[in-house]
Parts: sequence; C-alpha cells; structure tokens
Amino acid sequence: MRTRKMDGRKLREVRERRGLVAEELAVLVTEQLGNEESVSASTIWKIETGTRQPSGRVFAAICRVFEIKDDEQLLLPVEPEQVPA
Repeated sequence: MRTRKMDGRKLREVRERRGLVAEELAVLVTEQLGNEESVSASTIWKIETGTRQPSGRVFAAICRVFEIKDDEQLLLPVEPEQVPA
C-alpha cells in the first residue's frame, strides 16, 4: 500500500482563494496545533512546491483551518502500482 501525498498546488489554490498569504496560513496552522508545534511560512511554501510533505498532524491542522471535511481534496491522485513483468 502506498502513502498518499498532499498536492501542494491544490493547497496553494485553496490558500489563495481564501485570500491568505503563506505567513497567515502558517500562523493559523500553528494555532490549530495548540502551539505545540510551530509551522513557518517557509514550511508552507515547501509543501506547496512539493519539496516537503506535511506530517499527519500538520495535514490535519491545514484541513481544519480550511474546514475541509474530505481531505481527498488536498491529496494527489492514487497512482496505479507498477507490477513487475
């Protein structure tokens, strides 16, 4: 079974539609995490560009910030597994 990955482009689209800059989203995500973990604007940018994947906690916090009930909206599509010949 493969691990699903967040689609950074979709995250950026949602963030921009909501009128937030990366710094604002970082603050909101950190607040959702109860300030136990800090998320920076740089981390948001890295997630959006696909150079970093969020932890499960950060992913869940992002979904809560945007009130996304179906987290599939932010995931990359499932690629079929390659079967060796």
